[in-house]
Amino acid sequence: MEQQLEECVRLRNEYNHMLAYYNETNEPLPHEVHHVYDNFAPLDPVMEVNDSIICDNLLAKETILVQKVIECANLLQQSEEDVRNRLKIWKEKQMRAQIGYPCSDKDTELAKTEKDTELANTEQDTELATIDSEFGTLFDCISKLLELANGLVIMLTQSMGMPENAQNCSITQLNEVNSQLNLLYRALLHQVLVVNEQPEPVLKTQRKLSKMEIRFLGAKKLGMERESNMPSVHFKITTEELVKQHTDGNMIEEVGIIENAEGKFAVNAKQQITVEFSKSKLISVKPRTNCSSKESQKTKKEQKYVLFFYSDPLNLKSFGQVNLWALSLPIMVGVNVSQDCELYATVFWQRAFGCVDCHGHIEDEPQSVTWPKLAEAIKYQFQSFTGATHLLTRSDTDFIVQKMFGPALINDPIKQGTLIEREKFLKEHMEDVQFSCWDWFYSITQLIKHKEVLDFWNKGWLIGFISYDDATQRTMKARSPTFLLRFSEGTRGALSIAGVVDTVTPDRQRVVRQPFHLSPMGISDLKKMSLVERLQVNQDLHNMYLEVSEVREVREVTKASILAPFGVPAPVIAPPSRRPYLLTKPALSISWPTPNRLFHMDPVDSDCSKMEVEAH
Repeated sequence: MEQQLEECVRLRNEYNHMLAYYNETNEPLPHEVHHVYDNFAPLDPVMEVNDSIICDNLLAKETILVQKVIECANLLQQSEEDVRNRLKIWKEKQMRAQIGYPCSDKDTELAKTEKDTELANTEQDTELATIDSEFGTLFDCISKLLELANGLVIMLTQSMGMPENAQNCSITQLNEVNSQLNLLYRALLHQVLVVNEQPEPVLKTQRKLSKMEIRFLGAKKLGMERESNMPSVHFKITTEELVKQHTDGNMIEEVGIIENAEGKFAVNAKQQITVEFSKSKLISVKPRTNCSSKESQKTKKEQKYVLFFYSDPLNLKSFGQVNLWALSLPIMVGVNVSQDCELYATVFWQRAFGCVDCHGHIEDEPQSVTWPKLAEAIKYQFQSFTGATHLLTRSDTDFIVQKMFGPALINDPIKQGTLIEREKFLKEHMEDVQFSCWDWFYSITQLIKHKEVLDFWNKGWLIGFISYDDATQRTMKARSPTFLLRFSEGTRGALSIAGVVDTVTPDRQRVVRQPFHLSPMGISDLKKMSLVERLQVNQDLHNMYLEVSEVREVREVTKASILAPFGVPAPVIAPPSRRPYLLTKPALSISWPTPNRLFHMDPVDSDCSKMEVEAH
């Protein structure tokens, strides 16, 4: 772009010299007529020919120059569209990153370590720095081309002796260029504020907000190099609907109260013009709907808000006062953690499948997506919620879709092409339970964040996504009595231990293998007695059943080797032949052993309602 501008300057200088020469050769005497093309003035034929040649050359140079200016303006228009698209893509990456998507296109795998995450963030910052530089270049080039076009208009207006029709045509074209460049400049100005660090997607009233940062793109080219010239920035909580009604921050209605919502731009260590908000606190938000009905309650829970950032009016040469503003991504507001599941459901779908324009407005979200897209989003959200290094596998996501639609054939069109409705995943209750697939999935991620459970998951000791029947079949077929850890299907956010025990028949003639499923354990249960302690005291758990999904290899690991990393010795276990016979029932579960008895048999919960035991 700078080369094209230099070419325009060169043509302008050549045209200026030619015009000066033309005006000198045609400078009239006091008694002469000023207009060369006055048909009533007698002229020397030789002079008339020379003037005609010079005039034609000058008009040709003028035409080339004006066309070059128009070409430069069109190139700037295209460059502005390109950088705006890159900014839009950057904002969408930033939005996806809030549920775990990688920030860089180079990342084909999920970030598996903190170092990978920091590298992705660095790449994202580098990408924004490039956009920042492009904004500055565009501001600089637009200003130079505006100055050149305005100078040409003045030059053509004041020139003498040229055909008026040709002059008027050139002036009209240059004025159109000026209007185009002014609109382009203002369009860029409306995009210079970027929320570099977004607020948390779910905010709580009476809580401090996480650190947020606003960045001023191309600030130095707008004269924002000195601290004294930098404006203050304010923000308020509102809605997108209210923002679309006004662009002046002082006119937009505030729907909540925020403390410490003002800051001032400054130059940071990276020489970037930014403002940070690290001490802000959300006090309250106004009720949005009449919550007397069930439908309005649902609407309120899904109500999205935005943070509207706006600067004091900025005075720019030739443009006067301009108002700069930016929007955060949509946020949800709650009072306590019991609301998080529903609030994050709305956030998940919007972050995964919504689109954002260059101004930060969120376009309409799709109400349905294909399963491969949803499965990908679930994988990223799982890692973002849990911080796990062991990622969800294809079999894990296949199990999740089976929870919604039941067992399916290989390459079932439901999983490959059929659209899955938003309500089906987020809201509708699954079969035989009173919660949705999202509720079940979210509760599992909160369970895995429990330290011991996360350790088991990362080490591959928690199979997790396996059905009641499948767990029974696999452990029954194992070479020795084994057990495995799985997520309860009938209880949200709970672990269950499935396994088999070998017992001696009453006549002591043979050993019978019988399956069991222990009662589900939630986070509150694990706080009372840890998973490691439960494994240690239960003498019927010998070998853990593990499956290496990549190679379909089945392994059995002793309980002692599982407990060793936690510094817990495994108890001495009596051989199966010395065990008392375990009485059977049509449906049973074995709860945790107490000091007084080894086994305790109760009717199972809804997760174990299909359990059957062979009776002898």
